Amino acid sequence: MEGRFWSRTVSCLIAGVVLASVVAPAGGPRALAQTDAGQQALVRFLHLAPDSPPVDIYVDGQMVVRGAEFPSATGFLPIGAGEHRFQIAPGNSTLEGALIDIEQDLDDGLVYEIAAIGLLNDLEGAVFEVDVSEIVTPGVARLRVVHVAPHAGSLDIANGGGETLFEDLEFPEAGGYRDISASPTDIVVRPTEEATELARIAALPIQPGWTYDLFVVGQRQNDTLQFFAVKAPTVAPCGAILGVEPIDAVCAGVVHAAMGLGPVWVFLDEGEVAIAGPIAPGEAGPMVALPAGEHRLRFVPDGAGSGDAIAETAVDAAAGEAVWIIVVPDGEAVEVRTVTVDLGSLPEGQARVRISHALDEGDPIDAVLDDSTLLADGLDKGATSEAVDLPAGRVTLALRVSGDEAIVWPQIEVDLEPGLAYELIAVSRPGRPGPDLLVVSHRTISMAGREGIERGGGDGATPAASPQIVPTPSPTAGT
Repeated sequence: MEGRFWSRTVSCLIAGVVLASVVAPAGGPRALAQTDAGQQALVRFLHLAPDSPPVDIYVDGQMVVRGAEFPSATGFLPIGAGEHRFQIAPGNSTLEGALIDIEQDLDDGLVYEIAAIGLLNDLEGAVFEVDVSEIVTPGVARLRVVHVAPHAGSLDIANGGGETLFEDLEFPEAGGYRDISASPTDIVVRPTEEATELARIAALPIQPGWTYDLFVVGQRQNDTLQFFAVKAPTVAPCGAILGVEPIDAVCAGVVHAAMGLGPVWVFLDEGEVAIAGPIAPGEAGPMVALPAGEHRLRFVPDGAGSGDAIAETAVDAAAGEAVWIIVVPDGEAVEVRTVTVDLGSLPEGQARVRISHALDEGDPIDAVLDDSTLLADGLDKGATSEAVDLPAGRVTLALRVSGDEAIVWPQIEVDLEPGLAYELIAVSRPGRPGPDLLVVSHRTISMAGREGIERGGGDGATPAASPQIVPTPSPTAGT
């Protein structure tokens, strides 16, 4: 199945470039040649040539990227379907000095990566098609590794547990996509059939419902091999599912779980105008749009000035992602936790559930359903459990102090609607014995599809909000 991007997102997809800058051509992004109205592909450009200077990138003679450095990637740029000329020149030069000059036919609705690879005296342009077809299995992401490290020889790629994921990759080869569990994952590169570790990425933050391209870049001979990762979503952007404008923004909602505190207002970065509030204890504010990338949120008590924040937190999310920001008690103060929202598909007749610990008491807790399903085991204060998919309907939840089955608080009933995801937040209400639950729900793509959210044409596959570079730890060079 070929992956096609979600048709209504295209006009919103002129993303800021990571470590570079996109230059909009005269007339806006749609001035890039189009063979037919609405017939477009999405293209991301990457500078992966280790010894090359910053470069400018041109499409059909128009500059679209200025000053891209190694290693960097742009967001996705919509370009009309059909044949185009792509040229890459040294920064601040002219097209006469282009280092790479290729032609590529772009198919309507498909997603591409065009990369500068090789060494300066032997540069070439490589084109890779990105699979953004929908991932229907919950808790799963899609991963491939692309070998673009010149003169590094044949490489094997393994996970931190030693399982070989890709083998005998040659330059410039892309391994086939494979499904991978959505959890922090160590990835290691080794020479084929050897144990020597050339580079490692620790705890790559893999999220469900995303496609990851992990490039092996740098040079083996000078011990600079490293990983460079980018990602693309495979469900409609959060704004389309949750009703937030613009649809390719970050969607963020605040849950006020510090029950002993008064209402709060939320401010973005250095702004003087609140983006949400007042949010009372025990309530969740509506999802609002945030710009992609890293930003600071400040939480200010009702009636105080914007500079009198009682808590701050950094939120770093890609366009199209959704997050809940939970304010939890911390003695006389509060702390703020951010959890990513899974908007992916649900099996028919099921709901998605997870629980967060925001009780005043600091002991870890267990959460057990009436059918003995363990929703959380030893959940620390401020932490959130992994999500589980459950049959819709009424469920009964018991909370207890972890490791002490004698301390069981009164059971709580929750009604689950199919196609929705639920955040169950255990809180301490003043004057009430035992814990209570805040129940916050949101739609998933399953519900959005039933309610008529438009999907891409053709085979019904997927969206493409503007992805960002995946934050990756510094590589560890082998010997």
